[in-house]
Amino acid sequence: DDDDDDDDDDDADDPDLPPFWLSPPEWSLLESAEENPLEYTLAERDDAISYLRLLLKVLDQVTSSSNSSSTSSTSASSSSSKNNQSNKTGDSNTTVTLESPPLLTENEAFDWYYRSTKKNKKLVVSHYCVDKLYEIIAVSLDSNSNSNNNSNNNRGGSGIPNLSELFHGMDIDSNIDIDTLNKSSNNNNYHASCCCLEDDEWRILLRVLYNRSVDEYTKRGSALILAYVLKSGCEQKERQKERQRYQQYRHRHQCRPNKKMNTYERQPVGDNANANDQDFLFLFPEEHKSSASPSGCTSAGAGAGAGDGTIRIPSSNNNDNFNDDDDDDAILDETLQSFVSWLTSRLQCSGTYGASLGVVTPTLRVLVSGTKRARIAFHRAGGIGYLVRHLKAKRGARARRKARVNTNRSTSTSSTAAGV
Repeated sequence: DDDDDDDDDDDADDPDLPPFWLSPPEWSLLESAEENPLEYTLAERDDAISYLRLLLKVLDQVTSSSNSSSTSSTSASSSSSKNNQSNKTGDSNTTVTLESPPLLTENEAFDWYYRSTKKNKKLVVSHYCVDKLYEIIAVSLDSNSNSNNNSNNNRGGSGIPNLSELFHGMDIDSNIDIDTLNKSSNNNNYHASCCCLEDDEWRILLRVLYNRSVDEYTKRGSALILAYVLKSGCEQKERQKERQRYQQYRHRHQCRPNKKMNTYERQPVGDNANANDQDFLFLFPEEHKSSASPSGCTSAGAGAGAGDGTIRIPSSNNNDNFNDDDDDDAILDETLQSFVSWLTSRLQCSGTYGASLGVVTPTLRVLVSGTKRARIAFHRAGGIGYLVRHLKAKRGARARRKARVNTNRSTSTSSTAAGV
């Protein structure tokens, strides 16, 4: 027993072990999330955000504590996988790869975990956090896309929150007045009165991407999660700016009471007399003209030709920030620029086609299809050119492989004819 206690003390003092200092409420929340369906945990907004904060905290601890270079679990050879699977005598260097047979039971998984090295234990924890974070995003997207707030598991809250509520503390689909929104955002006690994630908490995912000791699976999952976070943040900012422009337009119209209203400006009548003004958000020509160009990227003298409906890509000498006066926009744009730089650096690598694109392809599909500012940032960084280069390399490799197959076939045919 004394020897076991000494071993535990040595493990606790080992710098390779992550310092999992979790409070009793955090342990209770973690156990509750495992015992109950995830929809039940997400049904209460405070519990959902607390669970997100807990997963991000553990992910930060397990990745930032890695000082030595960690090899990816996907790069291990299949021969070592077979040796590890055949060794059932408690080898401490056991490694599971993509080529390994799946662990069918929970006991097998725990047995492998306790027989593995500390480095592999940290890989297991990081993979667990990434999987749970992505599962939260998937459940939130599925619930909101089906317009179903999970009434069966509703515990008194307003249902499963969307991504903007989870990561940014604001619902982009709410019809809140822009003045009320600005007052609540500028209030010093806003974060204290509302349970929401701070920007530095979800920016942990960006640090994971730039950490060389993190394996590829964790980076790929973190990049995909961060893409959803940035997409929801950009959509929220763009929606706020659209509503602000709309209310400015309404204010200008109210200042000119003698001006005759156009057809699209008239108030609804009949059953639609009390319709919400937000329903007419996209019906004004001025809105279409202003939204044709990326937000913050049009010049001051863009009055000429502003109504042609073309999208103008900003030049590279412009400021990367879309709105320097807004701190939230500055943080969002800074994170977006760093994230796009990481994506383009992966595309710029001269490795194989599958190794370089396998990590960034799921992320690009989410990020680029989201908002204009993400596409503009990716265009500025030269990401399109890197994608074209990879596609050309793949097409050239396919042509060379096809030529070799045709050559082998012709050689075998000639040999057969000569034998006859």
